[in-house]
Amino acid sequence: MAILQNTINVSVNQKHDIWLEHCNQQIKRSKAQKQPAIQHHLQHYDGIPIWVAVEVLDFGSISKLYSGLTYKHRQQIADKYKISENVFSSWIHALNIVRNVCAHYSRLSNTNISKPAKKSSGICSWHYLDRKKYFSIYA
Repeated sequence: MAILQNTINVSVNQKHDIWLEHCNQQIKRSKAQKQPAIQHHLQHYDGIPIWVAVEVLDFGSISKLYSGLTYKHRQQIADKYKISENVFSSWIHALNIVRNVCAHYSRLSNTNISKPAKKSSGICSWHYLDRKKYFSIYA
């Protein structure tokens, strides 16, 4: 039985099924590590709610979850930060790249980002940064 389940019970998208399987593997790993919230929900409920699952998912899984949302829902999230959906999506992608570079002990300094984060017109200080450099993500 899957821990997280496709709530519409139809394989609408193969990418969604792959994402779901990857998340279930992370949840199983957390169960083996005796994560309290995971153990509690598995013992007392039928499955894991998404607000519990995101506590144990890696950043890449959360990034893919965001990219799999409808445009309307992605825009609602971006609106909370007062930026457009395409800018917010580019920030998530750039942060995921930085996270992976750090996790694999690669060098951040003097290295270019292949797909830099987009500028937000509301952040004036960004206009002077070289967005292809990793340090621009922290500004």
